[in-house]
Amino acid sequence: MIERVARVHYFGSEPFDQAVWDGDEYGRKTSIEMAKLEIAAMREPTEAMVDAGFRVGCSYESVKQDFFDAWQAMIGEALRG
Repeated sequence: MIERVARVHYFGSEPFDQAVWDGDEYGRKTSIEMAKLEIAAMREPTEAMVDAGFRVGCSYESVKQDFFDAWQAMIGEALRG
């Protein structure tokens, strides 16, 4: 996931070019570090995001915290990538 975000950071809407990505070590590393910061910023879901997940996923208020915890776990895993 980190590399996916880094590639978007690096290339924007341009098509991905493996040779360019591999050939620009500084740009690649900088984009990867920026991607980590960008993903980390999403680690804490907003209340609206938790509510949206809750409405789709279940009908028990006690499970709402589970959505929050699951979101944080998923983002944490992405950051370990």
